[in-house]
Amino acid sequence: MKAISSDAIPITTMVKRLNIETTAVGLAFITTLISRLVFITHYLYHWDSVNFAFSIFDFNLVKEQPQPPGYILYVWLIRLVNWFFHDPQSTMALISVASSAAAIIAIFFLGKSLFNARVGAIAAVFLGVSPLFWFYGEIALPHTLDTFLVIFIAWCLYETIKGNEARLIPAMIVLGIAGGIRQQTPFFLAGILLFALYKVSWKKRFIALAVTAGVCFIWFIPLIASNGGLMGYLHILAAFSARFDKSTAVSSAGLSGLSHNLGKLIPYTLYGMGFSSVAFIGIFAKRYGSFQWKRNWEKGLFLGLWIIPSMAFYVFVHMGQQGLVFTFLPALILIAAASLNHFFQGQLRPIILTSTAIALLSIAFFYFFPEYPFGATSQRFLTRATLVNSDQYFKGRLDAIQGNFTPTSTIILAANWHHVQFYLPDYQLFRFGVGKGGIVDDTVQETISGDSFQGSVGQLGLQPDQSGKIHLIIFDPVLARFNLSSLPNQQIQLADGEKLIYFDLAPSDTLTLSDQSYQIVHR
Repeated sequence: MKAISSDAIPITTMVKRLNIETTAVGLAFITTLISRLVFITHYLYHWDSVNFAFSIFDFNLVKEQPQPPGYILYVWLIRLVNWFFHDPQSTMALISVASSAAAIIAIFFLGKSLFNARVGAIAAVFLGVSPLFWFYGEIALPHTLDTFLVIFIAWCLYETIKGNEARLIPAMIVLGIAGGIRQQTPFFLAGILLFALYKVSWKKRFIALAVTAGVCFIWFIPLIASNGGLMGYLHILAAFSARFDKSTAVSSAGLSGLSHNLGKLIPYTLYGMGFSSVAFIGIFAKRYGSFQWKRNWEKGLFLGLWIIPSMAFYVFVHMGQQGLVFTFLPALILIAAASLNHFFQGQLRPIILTSTAIALLSIAFFYFFPEYPFGATSQRFLTRATLVNSDQYFKGRLDAIQGNFTPTSTIILAANWHHVQFYLPDYQLFRFGVGKGGIVDDTVQETISGDSFQGSVGQLGLQPDQSGKIHLIIFDPVLARFNLSSLPNQQIQLADGEKLIYFDLAPSDTLTLSDQSYQIVHR
């Protein structure tokens, strides 16, 4: 009886621990899903969101549907899901929601593999309540999907480094998939990939690389075939990159490019970490000397090889929108979680209290903090308010235009013209390039010129409405400062307190439009 009892104790303990972990991971998944679904957006948020929406119906990199390098597997995925929902916004937003929840599970298991289950749980909490990660889990962009794939690959590769070589092939399959979702990802993970391959035999290295190449072959051939072959594809990439490199790459822009990139990378990274940055900066710095890095050199090397490639690219080549930091952010969050656990020497009570405090602060920040806390020209924060404001912005204007103006008698002048193209395709549109004063994404806007026109309104081919007027709608309030006209405007009050400005024109009136201004002269 004693022998049976002694054997049963560790098995029972193991089962209990497994049940606790399974329950915790399940709750984390469900909580993340619910928290994202509550605030999910209803209109395409970003310029790139519109690119992806157009790509569902016409995959064309020349038209930037989507933008290079192509994201072809993501386009295939959203086409498949959109077959059920018939709404690009809902399709992509729901993928972001599901990916966010999956990333929480993945970082738990990665943290458990790197350190222990407690660190994994802390990291899952920190990532789940990150204001930036939460924000991107609500919108129509592929960054949370990319985050999940990156964490999953990192988990499998670290397991390989530890000797569990059965995880190598799954890692390589998903690496090939991740490359089709976002072509930059395999290059950013090259460091930890080489580390894992160093740990296995030459035969397994060859097989692993062949597997990834095979997966990449599936999506790369259609990608280049649909864009004029390899040379045509490379030409599109070069032309697209040149628009940004001249202002952000250190090789072209020098110190101004470095300043531009660091000016985005540092605050974006800190915001992505949220209040867990306190654990990273404060606790990690204080306890650095006692962390026994010599004994844990493989962990330190693994995390360093994960962080450095993508961060170096963002520093020296190009840093765009905030979601780009997710390629390395999970590694920093894991360090923050490990630092917190080490600081309290694994004591459960202070760890729970501190993690809960960090989580509550992050949740409160996301929920209550305004988009522009210090005025419209101050630093912008991506919070719940930003999501609400974006939806209200587009809904109010789009509804007002569709409810009050007919396409045959209306011209729209817009800085957010890409959204107008998607939501109001029947209306005649003039694009206005605003640059850094734009609404959508200054990195995109400053590289795209607007339309030019000079002539009578009658030349536009529109028909006056019943009142004998043609209407020029100024879609974005920011465009008011570029108006050189003395002609009085009309206004429609919108539900969000803003006003939609428009001008009533006669066919004989003259319109002059350039990149710097617009002017109407009454004849």
